[in-house]
Amino acid sequence: MIEAEDGQSTGEEAVDDSRAQELSDVREIIDVMNQYTTALDTRNWEMLEATMAPDGQADFGNLAGVGVLDSPKALVDLCRRSLQDLRATQHLQGNYMVMVDGDTAQASCYLQANHFQEGLPGGDTFVVWGKYRDDFVRTENGWKIKKRYLETISAGG
Repeated sequence: MIEAEDGQSTGEEAVDDSRAQELSDVREIIDVMNQYTTALDTRNWEMLEATMAPDGQADFGNLAGVGVLDSPKALVDLCRRSLQDLRATQHLQGNYMVMVDGDTAQASCYLQANHFQEGLPGGDTFVVWGKYRDDFVRTENGWKIKKRYLETISAGG
């Protein structure tokens, strides 16, 4: 406890505890965002599902007409079908922004998703540039993605 000269608490310890919790929350949320793309690249479908809240959704917008996926299982099924036959993928993320508000949070990051396979229509590499925008919720198992939006900036190969 930090005390002023008159023996009264300054309240700084509460600010320090609050700031420490916020930093911990931000770190955990970024870890979940990284686990999501690591799961894609390693084809670890259990890890992918574990990044989502039980009622989580994903909205991939106009990318290949995918639209809204209404459950973690639907997300995993789509990703498995889309990625399983590719030689490799590499999902890179950066410019993380996280805003925590109690037990909910909004987060975003830019991404470059590289997909490698000989004989694709546009060449051997298909790249998606975009931005993930996420709604997070704190659960008994830590922070989870409640809804993931993919805003595609460009795609091509």
